[in-house]
Amino acid sequence: MDGNEERNRVAIIAIHGVADQQPGDTSRDIVDLLLIGAPAGVQYVHTASDAFTLRVETQPPGRSRSETDPATPRGARPFRKALRQSMKSDFHLDSGSSADGGRKVKWTEDTKFTDYLLHKAVRNETPVETYATTRHRLERCSPDARQNVDVYEMYWADLSRLSGAIPRIITELLTLIFRLSQLGRDTLDRHSAAPDAGADWRFLAKLQTAIDWLFSRWLGPLALVLLMTVLVFAPAGHLEWTDRFPTVLRVLTTALPAGVFILLLYLLPPRWPGFLAAACVAGLSATLLALSAPGWCVGVLWLAALSLAYDLILKLCDERFPMVRRTGWSLWALALAVMIVQAEGPDGADWVRGGLAAFELALFLILLAWLLMGALLAVWLVTMPVVGVGDQAGLASKGTASLGLLVSISVFVLLTMLIAALLKGVAAEFVAAHTYVPWWFSGGGKALVAADDFVRIRVERHVEGFTGIAVLGGVLVLHLVLSFLPSVLAELKLVRPEGGRLGRWLTMGYRRMEPIVSVLSGLGVVFALIVGGYMVLGGWWPEEANSIRCFLAAVGWMDVLPGILYAMAGATVSVSVLGGLLSRFVPGLRAPLDAALDVDNHLREFPRQAIPRARIFSRYLALLEHIASRKYDHILIVSHSQGTVISTELLRYLKLRGEDDTDPLGALWSELQGKLDLMTAGCPLRQLYAARFPVIYGWVLAHDGNWCGPQHAALGVQRWVNVYTTGDYVGRWLWARLPETDEAPHDCLAEAPDWRSVLAQGGQPILAKGCQVDVCLGGGAHTHYFDSDQSQVAALIDGLTQPAVA
Repeated sequence: MDGNEERNRVAIIAIHGVADQQPGDTSRDIVDLLLIGAPAGVQYVHTASDAFTLRVETQPPGRSRSETDPATPRGARPFRKALRQSMKSDFHLDSGSSADGGRKVKWTEDTKFTDYLLHKAVRNETPVETYATTRHRLERCSPDARQNVDVYEMYWADLSRLSGAIPRIITELLTLIFRLSQLGRDTLDRHSAAPDAGADWRFLAKLQTAIDWLFSRWLGPLALVLLMTVLVFAPAGHLEWTDRFPTVLRVLTTALPAGVFILLLYLLPPRWPGFLAAACVAGLSATLLALSAPGWCVGVLWLAALSLAYDLILKLCDERFPMVRRTGWSLWALALAVMIVQAEGPDGADWVRGGLAAFELALFLILLAWLLMGALLAVWLVTMPVVGVGDQAGLASKGTASLGLLVSISVFVLLTMLIAALLKGVAAEFVAAHTYVPWWFSGGGKALVAADDFVRIRVERHVEGFTGIAVLGGVLVLHLVLSFLPSVLAELKLVRPEGGRLGRWLTMGYRRMEPIVSVLSGLGVVFALIVGGYMVLGGWWPEEANSIRCFLAAVGWMDVLPGILYAMAGATVSVSVLGGLLSRFVPGLRAPLDAALDVDNHLREFPRQAIPRARIFSRYLALLEHIASRKYDHILIVSHSQGTVISTELLRYLKLRGEDDTDPLGALWSELQGKLDLMTAGCPLRQLYAARFPVIYGWVLAHDGNWCGPQHAALGVQRWVNVYTTGDYVGRWLWARLPETDEAPHDCLAEAPDWRSVLAQGGQPILAKGCQVDVCLGGGAHTHYFDSDQSQVAALIDGLTQPAVA
């Protein structure tokens, strides 16, 4: 400890919002804000900055568990475990086998979930990490005294998005397509697991699980199989293998057995049985190549290469979505069998015929899956309104389930349509010189057709059939754009709207979300049934009998709509491709998407060795331990957006475990207790988390009979100040007054009518001990709370560095 730091010392922990924040930005913003915007009579001086590195080890959980399945930190999961995890959250599956270990603490749903994720991370051997950060040392000078203020940053963006071996665009699109549907499933599942939930809730949850499983574990891999079948055409096309590649075939005939031998030596155990097995397989490969036609050599090699690429994709997806690899391989094996059976000869024409047969099979299975999912959705649509009538938390859970499913299906349809449009011409060109006899999509007969016409027509029909579903997703996106547009314009500082009008417009958009989602979901079910039935059965109808297509063409639908849908899909991909640049330089355009991605990562249970919340909380605890060891007199946490959720949940968890003197975290809590204050900015706890995940975040809507909102005492902080702007589409106020006639917690969009009462005369905030207050900064959006012109925020931070007035 430095000699001049013996007393009157304050630590400020800055924790950023969106996960595209750059290291050090938030702490520097806080420092700049205090240097420029300090209240009159107060001056901050930056004296030094020093870097340090912390060792971060995954924090052990506080509850004991007895589990039947062993951990699988690496490699493929056992079949039963993979199937179980694909249908239900591990947290639900293992919650019945957990115990408090005899400790006298009251575990809540949110603290149980945090503890479970830590348990899962430890169980799967998450590696020890390091965290390099910087301390900025300030001196606060006022007429009364001098004070040392150190600013630290808790940076978590590198632990959130988890792109790993997959490019970032792929991870984001996978999240939008499949994870949002799974979040909706888990939300409904959590509500159905409540003690007072009846059989109707459990039926609805199982129905939602079946729909999600069919969508993510069947339709998703089928779309990939369809893409791979198109790639089968590539090496054939107009070329005849035996004429064009004689030298290549001779080399492959010699090199392939040797390659198989070396690969098996690498994969098999390093003992003589493994060596013998490798030699036998290599000899068999050489014999088959010598006896088979050269065209079969190229065809089998190309299928093997495609299968390896396909398996690599499935492995990466299976880590995040259990069971995908097994269902994907069952579908690919079926397609391979069809290709090989249809490819009766060695030349390119035979392999094209086999690829076309597999292509038609994949199309048929996709449409059959849509028909089955449409039937399940019809039951879901009828069941949803009659379950849990009058249950506000249940209504919110059903809304989340509907929204997640609608967004996921819409994005899936848009992207598959875009990929189909891009590959249509290429695939048709590959098979331009060939013919084919369709086995299902034959228009009522078994006539020989031009292969390129068959591919082009089938892709066009596939795209046309799903335009209705894509349009529904476009309507939802349009509603969100219109709701957020004034806020985004304010974010970009292109307009300066009046604060009250901006807030009312945003609130109106949120309130209309539920009925819009309900209507769109109903229409989506109708479209799914029509599309599935029409396109499966329509394969047998003559082209001139397709009255639906004729009607759409007559009204001009087919000329205009596909271009609009392709533009929408291209915009979706572009926003993800340019994600980092947009988040850094034009944050208003990406912030809504970033918020959705951050919510998903905060609730994610996979990948097994890189669970975001477990890694983030472990780093946060390591930083708190470092700060506690330096014996500061006071600690202020200044957080923004998703950082407010991370901070509040960690403090609730730490306080809970710290109350037990037998817990290892008790020593840390005893050092922090009574020293903590909290400032949140743009906090999504109420309008996003409590509104969409009411079971886990029910504590946010706690009430004492007069006010509804989270309690500062539950976090172990002395004061809690929440600042917001009226157009913040991520989070605004936290506390609201309950209506006198309603004993239930107020809805998430009800605003406290007297928010101005927290400001005293002269605009100085009242920061008494035990206060928990909202401070509205007027019109604005989500990303400018710590700009250098935010003098009111600077005054609040400065006030919270001073001792609380009793």
